[in-house]
Amino acid sequence: MHLDPFSLYLHVPFCLQRCSYCDFFTMPLGEDRQGSFSPYLRALHAEIKAMAPMFAGRVLHTIFFGGGTPSLLEVEEMAAILEALRSTVPWHDEIEVTLEVNPETWTLEKARSFRSLGINRVSIGVQSLNPRALAMLTRNHDVQGARRCLDISRDAGFSKINLDFIWGRPELEIDDWRKELESILSWSPEHLSLYELILEPGTPMTRAVQRGELSLPSEDERLEMYRLTREVLADAGMEWYEISNFCRPGHECLHNMYTWQGFDYLGVGPGAHAFLGTPGFGRRRANPRNMPKYLGAPHEAPWVPRDAEDAVLEALLSGLRIREGFSLSLLRRRYGLDLNELLGKVAQPLVDIGHLSTSSERWSLSTGGAEVLDEIVKFLAARLPALPEDAQGTDATTA
Repeated sequence: MHLDPFSLYLHVPFCLQRCSYCDFFTMPLGEDRQGSFSPYLRALHAEIKAMAPMFAGRVLHTIFFGGGTPSLLEVEEMAAILEALRSTVPWHDEIEVTLEVNPETWTLEKARSFRSLGINRVSIGVQSLNPRALAMLTRNHDVQGARRCLDISRDAGFSKINLDFIWGRPELEIDDWRKELESILSWSPEHLSLYELILEPGTPMTRAVQRGELSLPSEDERLEMYRLTREVLADAGMEWYEISNFCRPGHECLHNMYTWQGFDYLGVGPGAHAFLGTPGFGRRRANPRNMPKYLGAPHEAPWVPRDAEDAVLEALLSGLRIREGFSLSLLRRRYGLDLNELLGKVAQPLVDIGHLSTSSERWSLSTGGAEVLDEIVKFLAARLPALPEDAQGTDATTA
């Protein structure tokens, strides 16, 4: 029996419309809802069934419905998916089941029904409390609609609620962001995901910036916004536990925490990713970002093996995102790799300037180190010694 946390991600690609900044695999739902959802759901159930051997000996700790807009699922459709999962893999007694929600798709009746099915955490895509910014981001809801969605979720019995926001947006200034943070806090959130806008190739917003129609805050301004965010939220009792995530004690997102820490997860649905840490140095799988291809072969995406360098760099890039850092025991146990032996000496300059803390069991970044995570990982990656071709850990050959 595997004892490490095990998670599942389900991707629901449909949206009422595509947002200007979005690079996830999504598609407009269109007028023929049944014609879109029916083949997708058949393929999803076939993929879950085909994945049954992967669940052998595992207990599911978290489930995350992402998208797209998974709150577009009808109650009966959600019930069938959850029943298929329950019949395939045992659930942990305290399983976390998260649903991403867009405000315009959420009603009190649906929220209560989904809560009764076992969904116990919702993540609401608010993105901004500025009407002009919501229009620029091509969101369908207004500020009042976002607040109504939060109130509905609370009335339906959800005690674990996340609010998603985007900062570093075009035309955003420091004082405006401070005021927006104060407005956000007036809603008394338990958890906030505050993501810096990243211009992804090919999105409408990226093209608008390239044409000079929109301008982003400077690098110095974005750094000031990030520091302001930490300061304002800390004063309100919300500490950062991951570079982009803040919460009150006990409200961390377990699904994301397990992913950042390097534990196994499977992904189903078009565009979904999966990771298994064994055998060897682990392997990854990515479903096609193409609905016809996914519908034609929903469980045939190949598994791609990692090498030792991938294992080390992914542990650094993901594990150092977490404020508490990451345990070195997983790399030792799975692969026989000791990070202190590999990089302890070359990492000493980072320790000396206060960016990195190292011990025999854990590495973590300071607040200042978190601001330059990418540069730190690049520094360490350039100094990696030769790594073994075969994993030597006690879990190395475990499927």
